[in-house]
Amino acid sequence: MIKMIALDLDGTLLTSQLTISLRTRQILYRLRQHGIYIVLCTGRAINAIVPYLNDLNLFQADDFSINFNGAVVSNNVTQEALVQSALSKDDLRPLYRLAQKIQAPLDVLDFKRVYSLSELPQSTYQAALGQLLEFVPTTFATLSAGPFAKVVSKSNAKMTDQLALQIPETFHHQFHIVRSLPNELEFLKPGVDKATGLSQLLTHLNLSPANLMAFGNEQNDIGMLQLAQVGVVMANAPAAIKTYGSALTTSNDEDGVADFLTQYFTFLNN
Repeated sequence: MIKMIALDLDGTLLTSQLTISLRTRQILYRLRQHGIYIVLCTGRAINAIVPYLNDLNLFQADDFSINFNGAVVSNNVTQEALVQSALSKDDLRPLYRLAQKIQAPLDVLDFKRVYSLSELPQSTYQAALGQLLEFVPTTFATLSAGPFAKVVSKSNAKMTDQLALQIPETFHHQFHIVRSLPNELEFLKPGVDKATGLSQLLTHLNLSPANLMAFGNEQNDIGMLQLAQVGVVMANAPAAIKTYGSALTTSNDEDGVADFLTQYFTFLNN
């Protein structure tokens, strides 16, 4: 029986205008009232998704979110971490040297703010997030020892391609590397992804993957799509991602989440 629904944000729950449709909000609210956990799973910090938590009224004592692509499981009410996985400054040194070599931008995130490395080219990360997080210009030399949730390189797709091609094989043992958007690469602690965060949350709530439904559309959603009993891929997902789900739905701009949920949970049609 499905008791938890995990939802990626960009390209899945959110429309192209970065909003949650009224129909989707109403359906998710009914499911939560029915006792089903609604869990937002994102690369963003908990404080950066509060507007969406407000839209869905996800502020019961046992409401949680998966943040930083699985590095943190956060309580929505207290914003405290149930689980936290971190990188140190020493962990970041090889990545910093590569970014220097090819002149790629880097933004380093702790669990509250973003440190933009000012000696590297400017990223587009702040422009994408707006005022949702505090951005602090700094240099790698003055960066603290950590802990850090993740590192983001966000520029244009051409630069992201170049960085991806330059990543040495050893990096795949030092980081979990995901391309969350065509122009964005993220570097997390090895073994950390949305699936690991969800697994920890399921255990905390005395549930199992057999109780999980997940929706996603990008590379950083693959783990949770595979973990879930029902893994639903959006029509707007790249073709390669669609092979990892057990079901397909319509696009994020066609109420794909709402469409699938009303088909699966028949009581929603009453």
